[in-house]
Amino acid sequence: MATAPRYPDLGFRSDAEFFDNLVRPDMAAFKANPGVREGFHLATSLNHMLDWHWHTLHPGVTTKNQPAWSSMRDAMTAACPALAKIQDLCDASKHCGLDRRTVGLAGVGMHLGAGGAGAYGGTTGGYGIGVLAYGDGRPTLRMLNLDGTTAFWAECFAAAFGYWEVLLAARLKGEPGSQ
Repeated sequence: MATAPRYPDLGFRSDAEFFDNLVRPDMAAFKANPGVREGFHLATSLNHMLDWHWHTLHPGVTTKNQPAWSSMRDAMTAACPALAKIQDLCDASKHCGLDRRTVGLAGVGMHLGAGGAGAYGGTTGGYGIGVLAYGDGRPTLRMLNLDGTTAFWAECFAAAFGYWEVLLAARLKGEPGSQ
């Protein structure tokens, strides 16, 4: 039988408070400096939102061997596929090797382009998998997926951030189906 989770006092107790205190500042930091460090910090806080959401709605119920947890996570990643991409990115940064059957991430790429308008590209980047940067010279980070598609970190983060903003706002207003 699974042990009930303990909740250390971190200064916030709900998914909405976690979002406001960690995810929002991480998103602001990534927008100000869209680099690898900021990206991994944001990926981690966005990924943790699933756990915070579960424990906000189901206090005292573990996620281990919990079919309702798996169903909720699967439904949320189906509604917002960026959540699954972010989970891969976050888990890869934590565990290095991934053995989940649902892993879609092959690697990441980053390139710093020159100044000026337009896009610059090539076939290899700082991490060995594709490059792309736009004219402002700031790095553009992307994920290369096992199926050959590419997902840009900023677009995944924006989609997941927006998903959580809408879901949390609806729940706080008491809208049906926002659980």
